[in-house]
Amino acid sequence: MPIIQQVSVSIFMNYMMKLKVVIALCCLLPVILVKGNQLQPSFDRSTLYEAMKSNQLNEVTTALTDLEKTNLPDKLAFEGALLMKKAALLSKPSDKLHSFKAGREKLETAIHQNPDNIEYRLLRIMIQENAPRIVRYRNDLDNDGKLVNASYKKLLAVAQSAAVDYSKNSKVLHITAM
Repeated sequence: MPIIQQVSVSIFMNYMMKLKVVIALCCLLPVILVKGNQLQPSFDRSTLYEAMKSNQLNEVTTALTDLEKTNLPDKLAFEGALLMKKAALLSKPSDKLHSFKAGREKLETAIHQNPDNIEYRLLRIMIQENAPRIVRYRNDLDNDGKLVNASYKKLLAVAQSAAVDYSKNSKVLHITAM
């Protein structure tokens, strides 16, 4: 085989190899991007407050599932509040108690770690005002109410909106939209 023909075959083989690599990358790139997005799901605070307002178990469960996949710094408090909300929607008493206790521990731990976090106090008010008296979870209502009423403007806009909405039926929150 003449040298020119050998060089042409070699160039052609190199070209084909590069083409295969480009095609493989084009096929794999969408898969990699989709998998990457699944590893870092986003959790929107509005989802939290919609679930807290809802009386639908599937909405609360979906919010919990989405939250579990994230690494938010507020995850512990949000998860605690959602677990206690979920407890109110479960039918089996033992499931209710288990979910409530687990949620209470998470929310209280988050508040203990961040005592100045107004949003956590708002979540605790939402739970305490609606918790059955038998669970004895009403000790902090007045203090949390004063703190949230005084510092409401420090909340993020979505939490402010939820606080205003919740205050319409609250005995301890007295916030008006401005």
